Amino acid sequence: MNSQEPYDPYKEIEDRRANRWKQYFIENPDELAYFEHELGLAPTECPESSTESGCHSERSPDAVDRDAVKNPEAPPKTIPMATFCMSPDDPSLRADKNHRLSSQDDKMFSGPRDGDCFVRTGNRTVAAAPGDAPRAVAVAAGSELLRDIEAFLLRFVILPPHTALPLALWSLLTHAFDSFDACPYLAITSPAPRCGKTRLLECLDLLVSSPRRASNISEAALFRTIEKFQPTLMLDEAETLSGKSERAEYLRQILNAGNRRGAVVTRCIGQGANLDAMDFSVFCPKVLAGIGTFPQTIADRAIVIAMQRRKNSERVDRFLHRMAKPEGEALRKRAENFMDARREEISAAYLITNLEFISDRDAEAWAPLFAILSVADAARAAELQSCAEILTHTKAANAEDDSLSLRLLADVRNAWPPHEPKIFTADLVQRLKAIEDGPWASDERFDGRRLSRLLKPFGVIPTNVQINAANRKGYYRQDAEAAFGRYLGPQQVQP
Repeated sequence: MNSQEPYDPYKEIEDRRANRWKQYFIENPDELAYFEHELGLAPTECPESSTESGCHSERSPDAVDRDAVKNPEAPPKTIPMATFCMSPDDPSLRADKNHRLSSQDDKMFSGPRDGDCFVRTGNRTVAAAPGDAPRAVAVAAGSELLRDIEAFLLRFVILPPHTALPLALWSLLTHAFDSFDACPYLAITSPAPRCGKTRLLECLDLLVSSPRRASNISEAALFRTIEKFQPTLMLDEAETLSGKSERAEYLRQILNAGNRRGAVVTRCIGQGANLDAMDFSVFCPKVLAGIGTFPQTIADRAIVIAMQRRKNSERVDRFLHRMAKPEGEALRKRAENFMDARREEISAAYLITNLEFISDRDAEAWAPLFAILSVADAARAAELQSCAEILTHTKAANAEDDSLSLRLLADVRNAWPPHEPKIFTADLVQRLKAIEDGPWASDERFDGRRLSRLLKPFGVIPTNVQINAANRKGYYRQDAEAAFGRYLGPQQVQP
């Protein structure tokens, strides 16, 4: 430092911390890409309110250099770094005999410290007083993390409306599920095959904590897997849970209890005189994917994601596991770090979360997501509330027979000529009952209400329709055509 210049303690702090960051990244090159993305590489300007507290936006001459990481002997270049914020009152600093600030520990540190405030992350800048620095950085990082997870999912899957944010939050939840009294299941349903359920599972597999895929799992394997690995259990082809077999009943009993912390199943182990009872934990995050609807007891404990088949006009990126894995695992690591760092705040927020706008059972399922969002990005609370209201209000009813639903959709297409742009519900019911070999004539319960319930999973919703001078409930052909195209083959032309 030039002796003619007045001593600037803040500049010394900035230079010292910048040198530490450079050394840290030389020792840990894998972390460099993460921090470049998370914190950004553009200089920020300090708000006027924080200049007196010691915030410096000048470019550090010793900022991190990618080439130096690859080759420590290469001469360093100046690369913009995020802003450092430091107060001379920070307890990690002490004045030496020359009244210069010195750190209590000048050894190379193992990563970010509370004294280092980076107020820029990605393209977002968060202004914070020095005392609020760790909180400001975490909030900014949480907001960007949620957006990145949503973008990752939407690249490969056509998600139903209002589900991207809940899915991103649920993936974060898996990294700290034991912080909550109850952990909601994720029930991914569809009215027919090829609707993207498995693709969504593959994407979540890269994001959640300790993923473990399983299908056709036995009762004994289920609770032993949970006890041993504490995984995020991902059950594909889970429509068998609706069966009436003894095995399906045992699995439902475990799942009915497994959303609450402390839930166990008790089994006898050992042989002969060594026979003893042992409790096996069944509490862990679970994703269930299947065609049709799940038993009501499971659906009540779940956030339901009702998938639809992708239209030909809808485009997504091709999913190759080996190509998507690096990005997904980087997001998983960021999620794990964020949840570990903010676990106490999230737990405190969970205790005061009160969701009076939905039922008690649904509030129990959604409360962890609202607690996480209150720490990660509280500005999106209204958005999540809208998602919760819509998804809980449209949670699929316990369909009696999914093949019957597809038969109904085909009969609706046959009974409703394309040249009719709209039809009253009563007229459509009458035409369906007139089909000689159809199941509708003999079904005394088949009316406009049941028709609406069976068509709803396909996205065909009744609305007010005017035909001539009459105005009653009915359907528009253009709405039904989307479902016909997704789920039915070409229509047979009558000779």
